[in-house]
Amino acid sequence: MTLDEFLTEAARRSAGAEVTLSIRELLGYWGAKRRDPDTVRTITSDLGSHGLRTDPNFEIGWIDTDITLTKASASKTDSDDEWVPTHSPSDIDDVSLKMSSLQSATAGVTSIRPSDSLIKARSLMLRHDYSQLPVMKSERSLLGVISWESIAKGRLDGADGDVSSVIAPAVTVRHTADLLSSIPRIIESGYVFVEDATKRITGIVTTSDLSLQFELLAGPFLLIGEAERRLRRLADRTFHPEVMRAVVQDSPERANRVNNAAGLTIGEMKRLFEPDENWTELGTVADRKTFLEALEEMRKLRNAIMHFNPDPHETSALTATRNFVKWLEHLDIATDCAT
Repeated sequence: MTLDEFLTEAARRSAGAEVTLSIRELLGYWGAKRRDPDTVRTITSDLGSHGLRTDPNFEIGWIDTDITLTKASASKTDSDDEWVPTHSPSDIDDVSLKMSSLQSATAGVTSIRPSDSLIKARSLMLRHDYSQLPVMKSERSLLGVISWESIAKGRLDGADGDVSSVIAPAVTVRHTADLLSSIPRIIESGYVFVEDATKRITGIVTTSDLSLQFELLAGPFLLIGEAERRLRRLADRTFHPEVMRAVVQDSPERANRVNNAAGLTIGEMKRLFEPDENWTELGTVADRKTFLEALEEMRKLRNAIMHFNPDPHETSALTATRNFVKWLEHLDIATDCAT
């Protein structure tokens, strides 16, 4: 099915029969794997041209979250949320990470009922290696939380039997809450339960999830940092500052201030290595075309990382950049020996 056929079919659907798919599947119709700004603008425009929007907004949820294509004229409002068509400019301008950006925030929860036994609760916690369980009557009725701490305190107080005797107050946040401002609450309690606009508990975010998200964001960031440092070191060893100034095209004033590779953007670094006359300065340590292809892959990954998009990076892109770092290390040694 072509993209136009897919959108036309979605626009024909009546209420209750709308197209439902994951954000990842939606991106696939545009040949995309991540929600970079250009992709978001294109999808938003194409949806709008067919009178469609997504519910919830495809821009802020975890990439495997299910969304529904609905009529753009539809609206849905509660005290904290206002659902608007996805082609609204305000959507594109909202760049902060939300709680729903974390995978665990929409992954569901394993819950227990207040009348269940403590033996069952402890068994579930041990089986899944959980530190806490939500105590619920239904997916929209969160009564509290049971944890190893509340169980231990309950025993000291003489409580025994069922879960209701050791329930503690639960900490919740909305799925649209700002992730950064929610971090202190997560650290203080060790977790937060995430609820959607209808009060349905959609997931739990723990300090472990924050650590994992930091690794997902910081790992590639640190990798790109090392690639940049080695690339600039190679440029400083190879090119005279006058050659570097020549690739700065946007501002003569800035060009005059360039005394080393630290003053160049990654795009300018690529222009520095592109000309044959510049490349010959490196001697015969590498093939120019292959090197420039590797540099371009690293540049694309860097741009994706700089947007701090929560979507996972492709393994192939990360592997290519790791290999490029190793290659730059080899070139560093080679040029050092040459000098």
